Amino acid sequence: MSYVKFKMLISMMLFFLLITSCYAQDDDEYEDDILSDIPIICLIVPALPWSFGPYQEQMYALSLQLHQKGYQIYWMSRVRQIDLPEERLYTRAEMMAQLPVQRGPPSDDFNDSHLTYLGKSNKNNILKFSDLNQLAVKFNIAAYITLMDIEMFDYDEDFQVPTILWLPYHFNRVSATDRLTIRGFSGIASLAPSSLFLFCLFVLNILYKPVCTSSQNKHSF
Repeated sequence: MSYVKFKMLISMMLFFLLITSCYAQDDDEYEDDILSDIPIICLIVPALPWSFGPYQEQMYALSLQLHQKGYQIYWMSRVRQIDLPEERLYTRAEMMAQLPVQRGPPSDDFNDSHLTYLGKSNKNNILKFSDLNQLAVKFNIAAYITLMDIEMFDYDEDFQVPTILWLPYHFNRVSATDRLTIRGFSGIASLAPSSLFLFCLFVLNILYKPVCTSSQNKHSF
């Protein structure tokens, strides 16, 4: 199978996971799934999974369901207060030891045992597509799913792995820069129907995916 066809196939499968993950049921027949050869999915989120805010809660719910389906999950935080400049993998304890301010979970029973934290400097607060390509090679990341504002990304080269943008958009018109950047993603899942209508004129691989409720972690969004 060619890389282009493989990328399209994985993108469609990731869309399916994103659509169904928060409503997934236990499946004892999970065997030779088509994604079983790409076990590492990296979630790119503004802050830590226990931090206040809907973006973190939604992606945490998604991480639990993806883990339940058999994938390894990396978590990359992108705010300056959680800067891990060394590009390496961290456990929660290792990560907390590097932060100047202790921002641990609200309770000891918070479940992040399925997460591995990925360090990447947040000093300039902008994430280049080339940075993600380099990390994908270095850490064998097969796909990215991100829930962040579009202006946090710099489309300096094409993605080399499927990358899904779960898109929050806060404007009623699309800037030229945003229009260019959004075309670089493998697929778009819009948080609001208004964004869907804005972008569907020039982005084919877009769907509407609102927030959802996961019984797995008992968070409602």
